Amino acid sequence: MKFPIALVILLILFTAACRSNEIEQTESNDQNNSKLISVNDYLNVPEECAHKILSGKLIEQMSKKIHLFEIENIDETELVQKVFIYLSSEPSIGQKDELNNLALKCDWESWSPPAANHPLGLLTAEIKIELFKQVLCLEWIKKIDTAEREVQPD
Repeated sequence: MKFPIALVILLILFTAACRSNEIEQTESNDQNNSKLISVNDYLNVPEECAHKILSGKLIEQMSKKIHLFEIENIDETELVQKVFIYLSSEPSIGQKDELNNLALKCDWESWSPPAANHPLGLLTAEIKIELFKQVLCLEWIKKIDTAEREVQPD
């Protein structure tokens, strides 16, 4: 009985992500996108909040964007990251206001509530990288992960 429930939840999550176009496919045509960056150039996050990051891919993607901005290959408007924000319950009006005040572009329609076999709900959002640490350390945000996917040519 657990397998069908898990399958339904995965289907709901996948449908929400596809419907809201929050999984972005980017092509890496620019040679600089494929270059490695120094470990010193990686985005540092506060130690007390680091456990909330679900994937190193999130930090890698944001660090690459910062690096590309510094070498003038992208402009400031491209210093954004699409993310999945995991919460223990549907965001309250106050929490929504807090995210809106931090200039996050949240897709409130994408909210997927917690389920019996997945205790956290999630929503998709676009965040300015400069505000990432502030958002990450909000007490009521439980986890955060990338909602972007890189597509490499064959």
